Amino acid sequence: MPVRTCLFCRQAVDKGLLVRFVSSGGVLSADLKGILPGRGAYTCRSRGCIEGALKRKGAFSRALKTPLTTPETEGAERLIKDIGA
Repeated sequence: MPVRTCLFCRQAVDKGLLVRFVSSGGVLSADLKGILPGRGAYTCRSRGCIEGALKRKGAFSRALKTPLTTPETEGAERLIKDIGA
């Protein structure tokens, strides 16, 4: 299985153990099935890593190489709830 690195803790693990995030129309969303098109950014499934990556200014914008139209932290609780972390 391919290896990816968590945006927050920088730990390299199997892709299947991480959560993939994508930008859809400039809005950050979790790709829980791993099927959405485009560049992905990954975090561990832990609440701490997801929150940490969201709080790190511009982390997702840089990883996805696209500006996000809404602040990355907007909808953070919704993303965390969707993932079940």
